[in-house]
This record gives sequence, C-alpha cells and structure tokens, in this order.
Amino acid sequence: MSGAVPSWSRASLAQGGWRNRSHMQDGRGPGGIGMDLSGGWYDAGGGCTAMVALAAVATLAGASLMLKRPGAASDPARAASLLARAKQLFAFAKTVQGAWPTPAGTEVVYGSTSWRDDFAWAAAWLCRADVDGGAVAPSASAACTEAATFWSATATSGSYDDKAYEVSWAAVFGPAALLLRDVGAGSATVAAAADSYVSQLLATWIVSRTCSSSSPEWTVCNTAGGLAWHTNWGSNRYAANIAMAALASARDGGGVGAGLSAAVKRQRRCWARGQVAYVLGSNPKKQSFVVGYKWVGGAGGWTDLAGPNPSTLVGALVGGPDRYDGYADNRRDYVKNEVTTDYNAGFTGALAALADLTTALTTGGCTWDTYCSAACTPAPPASPSPSPSPSPSPSPSPSPSPSTCGATDWPCQECSTRTNIVNATACRTCVAAVRALGKEPYDCHECGKYGSTNGGVQGVCMADCVPGTALRGADWACPEYCANSANVGSNVTQAAQCVACVKGAADPWACYNCMTVTRSLSDALSARASCMACVTGGGAINGWACGECARLATPAARSACVACMQAGGSTGTCTATAGRRRRLA
Repeated sequence: MSGAVPSWSRASLAQGGWRNRSHMQDGRGPGGIGMDLSGGWYDAGGGCTAMVALAAVATLAGASLMLKRPGAASDPARAASLLARAKQLFAFAKTVQGAWPTPAGTEVVYGSTSWRDDFAWAAAWLCRADVDGGAVAPSASAACTEAATFWSATATSGSYDDKAYEVSWAAVFGPAALLLRDVGAGSATVAAAADSYVSQLLATWIVSRTCSSSSPEWTVCNTAGGLAWHTNWGSNRYAANIAMAALASARDGGGVGAGLSAAVKRQRRCWARGQVAYVLGSNPKKQSFVVGYKWVGGAGGWTDLAGPNPSTLVGALVGGPDRYDGYADNRRDYVKNEVTTDYNAGFTGALAALADLTTALTTGGCTWDTYCSAACTPAPPASPSPSPSPSPSPSPSPSPSPSTCGATDWPCQECSTRTNIVNATACRTCVAAVRALGKEPYDCHECGKYGSTNGGVQGVCMADCVPGTALRGADWACPEYCANSANVGSNVTQAAQCVACVKGAADPWACYNCMTVTRSLSDALSARASCMACVTGGGAINGWACGECARLATPAARSACVACMQAGGSTGTCTATAGRRRRLA
C-alpha cells in the first residue's frame, strides 16, 4: 500500500504489522508533475501503484451490486454513491483512450499494449449494474451497448493477440466475454462471438499434452502432477484464473452457460477443481501454495533476513512451480514465490464457485469423485443474482399443474421429493410455466429454500411470483424476499403483498426495504402497503426514497414526506420536515 497506510490495515505498524508510510512524495519529488500521486495499492511490491481508472470502474460497480443485496452489509445509499462514481470515472476514462507512452527515464514495470479489453470489462460491470433486477433491459442500456462495442473492437483490433488466451492483470477479455454473454448485452451475433471465444479460451487450457523440455513457454501443457502450466512466472496464477473462468462459464443459471450439455459442464468443473486442488496441496510435493494453509516450510519474507517472516500474509497465493513441478520456498526466487493482488483475484472466485458446487453435490447425495466419473448428478446450485433477459415481456398464464411427471423430468419430480417443498402442486405449476418461458425450472425450488414451511406462502411464490418475474430476471427476489420466513413468517397476505410489489417494481430490493423499515411500526401492515405502492407507482421517487418516508412514525408524516419529494424536495429535507411537523402537531 502506497502513501500513508490507514490504521485499519492489518499491514500497518499501528495494527502490529510491518508496513509504514512510503512514497509520500510521489508526483511531487524530483522529476514529478507537481501533483500528489501518493496512495493506491501495489500489485506486487513493485514501483508502480495500481490506480488504473477502468479497473476502479469495475471494482466500484461490482461493490455497488454487493451492497444492494439484503443482509448485514446492505447499504443502498453507499451502493448508489459507488455506482455514481463509477459512471463518472468511466466518462473520464473515455476522454483518454489509448496506450500512454512511457515517460522519459521511467522503467517499464508492466508493459501493456491493449486497452480496449479494459474498457469492455469496465463497461460490462456498468451494464450489469444497469440491468440488475430487471430495472433496465440490456438493449436499453448505454453501458451494455458500449461494452459490446468495446469487446467487439478488441476482438478485431489485433493488439490483443499475444494475450488472447489467458486471464491476468493484462488480459480481461475473457472475463468481459463471460459477463456480457450472461447479461445479454449486444446483438445475438455478439453473444455468439463471446460464447465462442470462451469455448476457445478453455479449449486452449483443458488439454492432454504433458510438459517436456521441448514444451515452449506460453503454450499450455500439463505438469506430471496435473497443473496446467503456461509460464514460469506466476504459474499458479494463470491456472487459478482460468479455473474461475471455467466455473463461471458452466453456471446452471447463467445466460448461455445454462445451455451447455451436462458433459461439458462436468468437464469444466472437474478440470477447475483439479487445478485448485493442485494449488492447495494435491501435487507431487504435497505442497500447499497458499500461505497459512497446510504450509510446508518456514522461509519467506524480507530477501536478506535470515529468520522466518516477521509477519505472515495468510491466504496469499504464491507464484508456483516450473513445468516439472519443481518448487523451492526461497525468498530470493521471486518468480516462484512472490505474491500479488491479481494472483488471488481469480483464485478466490474459483474457491467460491467450488464451495457452492460442493453444497449442491452434498445435497444431491454425490461426491466430487462420483460426479466427475459421471456416476452421480448433483442438485442444481442456488440461483445466482439475476441474469436479465434481453427484453422483458408479460408472462403467459401459468400452465395447469401436471398431476404426474415425466420419467426424466427431474425438476418436476423433485417437487415431490425435496423435503423443503411443502406445496408440490404449486411447484409443478411453476415448473411447467417457467419451462414454457424458456427459463430455468429449477428456480421454482428456491421458494422452499428460505425457511418457509407454509404451503400458502410457497404457493404464491411458485405459482405467481417466479413465473411472473422470470422473463426480466427478477425471479431471484421471489424466494429471497417473499418466501423468506424472516420477512413474512407464515402470513400468506404479506407474502402476496410482497409478490405484487416484486412483480411491479423496477428494483425488487425496494420491496424488501419496505418490509425492513416498517417492521417495528405499530401500523406496519398499512405502512408497508403504502411504501410498496410508492415503489410500484412509477413516479419520480426512487425505491430507496420511498423507504425513507416509510420509516416515519405516522401515516400523515409518511404522506407529507412523499408529497414533499414529489414536489422536488430532497430525501433528507422531506423526511426531516415531515417528521418535525408531526411532532409539533
């Protein structure tokens, strides 16, 4: 970390760590530009801090999506602020497109000739934020259009050829393709091109050839121990990043990936698990390459320090072995032993995906061994956050519930076999209706996932909410909000109220917010109804503002607050004024 290290950082001296302030004169010292450039993050301890605008756009937009979700970390105001900053930063970045020349006398730390992929990656996250919850169709999102344009331009520019089939700090073409493919940005031609590229990327890595002395660097081969090896420098990093891409490409609930055959999904998942297992210690040396996880050896740290580390960076992924599985824990060999922020990026994503798949395997009575040998089929993983369809349209009337299920109609059959589903009739109705829409019928089962054991609550979730929101990618909100025992208990009226809101809201989160902010009020039922009417009313007030008015103690104060905002007042002014008037009265 450059500049003054904040006290909250566990690396800081104030927290008992090892890091003091550094490079405080960046930009202002000899040869500087008269500006304060201190601050930011070192990628790998080199002399260049990671302050790239487009990487920041992607990070801010991604963080905003996380903070919109319900839970202890939910902070919608912060989410809105981060997204606004991301959009501002992206607008600035578009004014300085291109590769910047290296200043005279400056050592090139990271040489990169491509920049369009960074634009595609950043715009893809803004696109994802635009369409979250079905608020905007991809075809109506300027960010989605820009992302598809930048991605297509990268594919035809010729500047990307040397990094075309890797995922790293210098190569985000593949992750951008995955995100655009699953969101549905661009034309059908763009989606097909993105999916084709992802398949080519993975075919480059999932190979059978074994490394030898004649294997050229930058051409993928497998070490004898099973690591897909690309180059000496950071070999683990490349394999882990591609493992994340393989797992993301094979999601059951995501875009084009949902259409992959079961065999292709199994191949990608099991290959990715093998790469992660190698990194964690399933290799000839029984050597974990993750600091603090069954670590073998005690060296590492300052280059010339004779003793062990004064501090331990637990969880860091180190560079990795050579093509012969050779590795020595030697702090002087930074090629195999350095740690960087981008080494852990894809590795962390791969671990998260494997954890989710492991849960699905266990639920379905499988193990990884039986699954990878095609001897067992796991239960489908939980539905991810929404992947909107290109164009929302009204849902058709639900099909009648089938009284029996076909021999291979597993989603239908599991309506009667899953222990958390208590309304099998509504479940079968949902499966038939959602399948008719061309969407994932397993999503119907999610209505039994969040603790509700009331048949009526599950019924409105399955028969009404999921089919009514699936086309715009908002069906995830039905179980999370409307069939969640923490929100509606066994109250079918409240569940139906929630369903009506989710079906009519641009952002389903606003419906959950209405339930949360009114829960402690003496007239919670009517306050919640008024809040949800505000959310679905289609007026100038956004869902968060509706919730702020709904917090007020009396119906009159809430009505006054809404009227104030409709007249153009700010949220803070209107809530304060309306609340004060009621207290004075």
